[in-house]
Amino acid sequence: MVFYIGKSDLAFFRIWQHILDGYKGRSTIGRFILCNWRASMNFTIELMCSRSDQFTELENDLSAIERTLITKFSPCVNVVSNPKPTPLPGKYLLTTSPIQHARHLGKVIREAGYVLKEEQRKGWLAELAKQD
Repeated sequence: MVFYIGKSDLAFFRIWQHILDGYKGRSTIGRFILCNWRASMNFTIELMCSRSDQFTELENDLSAIERTLITKFSPCVNVVSNPKPTPLPGKYLLTTSPIQHARHLGKVIREAGYVLKEEQRKGWLAELAKQD
């Protein structure tokens, strides 16, 4: 499932900008990530290069690529150039829900680390159970 498609010249910076703007209600995808913080730790962010061969047909134009990908995947959160967004699965909180963690960025990063460690621990326990 694709939640959002966007374009940027500085992708990692833009992702953080979305998250920080989510606090202020200026980024719908940022707000979605913050409202679903624990689940968002397992989201996959795919970065694509507009100069890759797969986009030569679109003359590697960033805006044309974005529109084409939005049309192809109908992401849940994109509304511009997306006449039929995929409905948000019921297991996720809406962007009107309360944010699920503290507003301090250091705490956000620590929480992300805790979630990743917990996922690793679960994986190790599952592997041990298989060996028995």
